[in-house]
Amino acid sequence: MTTHNNTAENLDELRKRAIEKLFEEAEYKPARIYSLAERLADYATLNARGDVFIKRKVAGLPDKYKVGLVVAARFIAHALRDEIEEIVSIDDVEKYAEIDKKIVAARLSDLRKEGYIERKGKGKYKWLTYSKLEHFLTDIEKRLRGER
Repeated sequence: MTTHNNTAENLDELRKRAIEKLFEEAEYKPARIYSLAERLADYATLNARGDVFIKRKVAGLPDKYKVGLVVAARFIAHALRDEIEEIVSIDDVEKYAEIDKKIVAARLSDLRKEGYIERKGKGKYKWLTYSKLEHFLTDIEKRLRGER
């Protein structure tokens, strides 16, 4: 009977891990969201209206990262405060990232192709997932340390 219980426990553990991996976005824990918000705040902040402010420390990064930070900041801000819209317009990205609109459009297209963001209508974008945000922030951190 002990062997049967161990097997059942192992199956339960395997099931739990599989569900956590498969459904990670639906089951993202608040502590991980707060941790992402803290990491993101090293590179961008927002006001209560949802205006995004990119920090100077990322000024030397390629435009893709500044554009991505705007969309990501609104995504995380919405997770913390429902009243902040998570969908961001190309005009807002241009304003907040302080990058020409044509370049913004090209970088948004790059981010969409890479699976970070999705288009939500003409000129509107939304960050896709928390796990993609973790990857994006790790990439920024590596670049700032000179690892890429």
